[in-house]
Amino acid sequence: MILLIVWGLFFIEFIGILAVDVPIMIISKITIMGIGAVIFSFLALLIHKRWFFPEFSGCLSCGDVKLALKLSSLFLIYLFLPLLAMILKDGISSLKITLTPAHLVSMIAIACMAGFAEETIFRGVVVSYLMRQWKDKDDRITKIMVLSSVLFGLLHLTNLSVGTNTGHILIQVVETFGMGFFFCAIFLRSGLLWPSIILHTVNDICAFIFISEEVFETPLKFVSSPVNSSRIIAIILCCVLGAMGVFLTRSSKHKEIDDLWAKKWKPICPTTTGFSFRLEEEKDYRRVENMTREAFWNVYRPGCTEHYVINCFRYKSEFVKELDIVMEVYGKIVGHVMFARSEIKSEEKRSVPVVTLGPICIDPQFERKGYGIVLLNYAIEQAASQGFGAIMLEENPEFYGKAGFVPASKYGIHLADDPESDAPYFMTKILKEEYFDRISGLYSNPEGYFAAEKNPEEFKKYDSSFPTKEKKVLSGQLN
Repeated sequence: MILLIVWGLFFIEFIGILAVDVPIMIISKITIMGIGAVIFSFLALLIHKRWFFPEFSGCLSCGDVKLALKLSSLFLIYLFLPLLAMILKDGISSLKITLTPAHLVSMIAIACMAGFAEETIFRGVVVSYLMRQWKDKDDRITKIMVLSSVLFGLLHLTNLSVGTNTGHILIQVVETFGMGFFFCAIFLRSGLLWPSIILHTVNDICAFIFISEEVFETPLKFVSSPVNSSRIIAIILCCVLGAMGVFLTRSSKHKEIDDLWAKKWKPICPTTTGFSFRLEEEKDYRRVENMTREAFWNVYRPGCTEHYVINCFRYKSEFVKELDIVMEVYGKIVGHVMFARSEIKSEEKRSVPVVTLGPICIDPQFERKGYGIVLLNYAIEQAASQGFGAIMLEENPEFYGKAGFVPASKYGIHLADDPESDAPYFMTKILKEEYFDRISGLYSNPEGYFAAEKNPEEFKKYDSSFPTKEKKVLSGQLN
């Protein structure tokens, strides 16, 4: 969460705002900076959504628009009361805007800069991320509101560096803490960030446009002035606003909030996410090999060799190109499976053709979501459609048993390097009825599966082209 805040501040404040800290023709640099904040805030939200793709629907979509508008109307009461107080105290003339058009544009730009940047960082990024990370915590909503509002309030302590009166700063921290509760409540209840952005921006515009020309020219004179009664009233109103935020997220609304955010952070599984299959293409090779490496790393041995097996097999005659399949979710490759032609040497000295499955893998980000069995079943269907009679593999009986694999020893078929063993992990799936009837014999894996062992130097060179990863010896592994 801290890294996301740092990233947001750097991306929006330093790149999006400070990088455009120059006037362009007649447009002041303040106005340019405001435009930069708006643009880079939207870019930050798009990047944030894409980073968690396809789980996260984003901060600007998949929400309740009607509820957002309804809750936002409560903020109008907060805005109206100070204006009403100004009218009662000094008359309608107190609402007269005294700023020049140029200064007015600059004030609006500053308000946009604060509204878009701060809501993006402290609500859009922080709140949405914590709603995912703390999804199993019973008190997560309260904790999230407090944490995001505290961080939002503490940000304004940085105004001390420009000579702001300490009293003003402390009041501003309390005010923003209360506002943070309300803005957070709208975001949690509606699932939409744009109401908070708009309300925050409008609030700052109202605070800026009625100040005098003198204050605009000498802002330090204002921020260093003593705290007056109007600021005390403002802090009371913000506390009331914060209390409204607490009420809007009361315990009776938690289920409603949880149900909404369960849709915004949808689980990555076949029942809720689109997927498709196609044959692997040359442009996919590196992606598939890297994904395979990530999936098998430190699983069966320190490091892995499965990615090298795929790399070498593509150019061998045993490789079945028609069964070199990738699985995609919204256009992103999340799974891969390959097959190799193999055979069983029967006791009658004849060769029985079969096909060997593997490696098969799912991107670690998509593991344990149900995609593995979907890819496996599809691969079996495709192997059957290609006319193969049976599939062989050495893998986990518990998982592959779900797809109809049984120990090969059931048909009198054994591993050539361990003919006396009824190894439960050596399995087969019959694709043609009675394919193994009256057949018994020995099976050997295709030679291509031992490419790394036979060419250790070539494998080492190949593996070094990938990012460095630590090899570990896990329980039950051989070093």
